[in-house]
Amino acid sequence: MVLNLFFVIGLGMGVDGVAWATVISEHISAFLVFKSLMAEEGMMKLHLKKLTIHMDKLKRIVKIGLPAGMQGAIFSVSNVLIQSSVNSFGSVAMAGNTASANIEGFVYTAMNAVYQTSLSFTSQNLGGGKYSRINKVKISVWLLLRQWGWFLAWQQ
Repeated sequence: MVLNLFFVIGLGMGVDGVAWATVISEHISAFLVFKSLMAEEGMMKLHLKKLTIHMDKLKRIVKIGLPAGMQGAIFSVSNVLIQSSVNSFGSVAMAGNTASANIEGFVYTAMNAVYQTSLSFTSQNLGGGKYSRINKVKISVWLLLRQWGWFLAWQQ
């Protein structure tokens, strides 16, 4: 916040100032996290010399993460295309789209909370080799989100 004010108001940099403030603050934050982890004792201590890449684990991460990242990228591109189309209809359509996007934000937040929770459960069970629990989580989440979607769809 302080860096934003300094770069935008103090130096008059506008959007560039916000970008620089974000980059600088993220670097400072990363440095402080590394410094505090290296100062810890016991299991939390970070030993930089012991950091290695385990190829088997990296392959599993990429196998799951790459498709998830592609899905996110496709979703973002489609939103840009949709917004461009809506903008061509004028200010009334843009205002309506903005209002619906605000409502969608509430729905998304609720569904994202369920998604993040199920992701944690699934990851823990995958790591623990308890695959039958993953199916239980999948079915429970699907039923919950289906009910939530139906509830929201019928609200008028």
